[in-house]
Amino acid sequence: MKSFESIITRIRPRFHYYMARIAERVEKEDFMSVLIENMTIKRGRKKIIDGLGLSIMDGEIVALVAPNGTGKTTLLNGIAHLLPVTYRKLEINSFSPHSLNFNRSFFYLESSNNLFEHLTILDHLLLIKKNWQSKIAIDEVISLLKIHKYQTLPIKKMSLGMKQHALLATYLISDAPVLLFDEPLNGLDPGSIELTNTIIQNLAYKKKIILFSSHDIANIQAICNRVLFLKNGKIARDTKNMNEILALYKQLYGG
Repeated sequence: MKSFESIITRIRPRFHYYMARIAERVEKEDFMSVLIENMTIKRGRKKIIDGLGLSIMDGEIVALVAPNGTGKTTLLNGIAHLLPVTYRKLEINSFSPHSLNFNRSFFYLESSNNLFEHLTILDHLLLIKKNWQSKIAIDEVISLLKIHKYQTLPIKKMSLGMKQHALLATYLISDAPVLLFDEPLNGLDPGSIELTNTIIQNLAYKKKIILFSSHDIANIQAICNRVLFLKNGKIARDTKNMNEILALYKQLYGG
């Protein structure tokens, strides 16, 4: 009969291997981050994003600030791997674009124009809930956003404000750990802006990462804990001091 010590010696390597695999899975599930190194995106020969580096950790609400036409939307599309892009590293929750889990590690729709105009809000929520394997209840999202009256109305028949609510609903039902928004407050009335701000802050409290583009300095100061200024295809300034962002904007872009 083999001694207890010999059995332990034989199984120890496999034990450590499986424990390492379990630890790796736990880390990927529990630790949220966006890591980018040396990202470049070209339009023709022009570099819109030029060797950009960036890291964002869980619980951060980060505003991406720059004048129109200087690469904010391009950067978001690049992070989502929706454009031809080169990089040394692009990871969301430790998953690279080559991983099967990459697309479910974040949620991003550029605008309400990306919604399917012949489908309803309910159709979108059912589709996204299934594909993102979300445990969030559809009724909970509909109730939170108060969209009962038009949940079965086709997108093409909705006002801009309704479409923006539909767009926000898709983010909530995804329950993705990283949420990328492009000007999320467009078309919203003051009450809806307040609701959206509250939702974003609650999501960050749950350790989700929020990255959104915006020009609204007052709103950024109200809800963000970090601001990135984009210029010449790079992050020109990165600050957590909300009191200096207006001065920084004028310093970097004039006006």
